[in-house]
Amino acid sequence: MAREGSGDSIVGIIRFLNHQQLHVQYRNGRQGIASRDEVQSTRPDLIKEYYREFFHGPSKSKKRG
Repeated sequence: MAREGSGDSIVGIIRFLNHQQLHVQYRNGRQGIASRDEVQSTRPDLIKEYYREFFHGPSKSKKRG
């Protein structure tokens, strides 16, 4: 699995590429591919938020711009 940076944390999920690979956004602004297990172990809240938005649309409290 390609790792996009030394110690850069994942800040967002752009999309699921398949069941085990995710296109993610890192804190440094770069994008890359991360395994689902890697995201689940470091930021499980991102996966929950992604599914919530996928099935129910963006939350009303967030300003989308």
